[in-house]
Amino acid sequence: MFAIYFTEEPAFLWDPERMEDEDGGYGYGSLHRDGVTVLGDVEKGFRAPLSFWREQDYEAQWREGIERLVAGAESSALVVEWDYPADEQFVMFFPLFLLDGPTVAVQKRLWLSEFDSFWRRRVLRRGRLQPGEIYGIVGSYSPETEDGEPVWEVRLPLSVFADYVSGQR
Repeated sequence: MFAIYFTEEPAFLWDPERMEDEDGGYGYGSLHRDGVTVLGDVEKGFRAPLSFWREQDYEAQWREGIERLVAGAESSALVVEWDYPADEQFVMFFPLFLLDGPTVAVQKRLWLSEFDSFWRRRVLRRGRLQPGEIYGIVGSYSPETEDGEPVWEVRLPLSVFADYVSGQR
């Protein structure tokens, strides 16, 4: 099974540096929305900032990212957090890799503009990384980090993504 969605909880102000107050709220910070990904038996929550993208932008990217994969792209991505505090950008996303079978390997990555010299040069010339460029930072499939450590990964049949796309129409 595959799903990605925002929970029914309303958007809220959140500052990750501040502990919850006695009422369980944060009271200041930037607007965020909680969401969930379901990857087979694995559920992962995320907290999407709404400063750069609106909810509709995330949802449109999820549809586009899945449709690319179902249409035969070797890789794609699902963005769950896109923000640009101060001078840097960060993007938390699930890279999707079409493997044999057809099987899809789903990983989780954090991209920081300050650590990616190619994209940093491009971003400095033209401004921030743009939403359509997310697929350019996915890279090629590897089950290991640069240090040889295994990457967190879930494998799912391509059919669950096709089912998701057909259910979204």
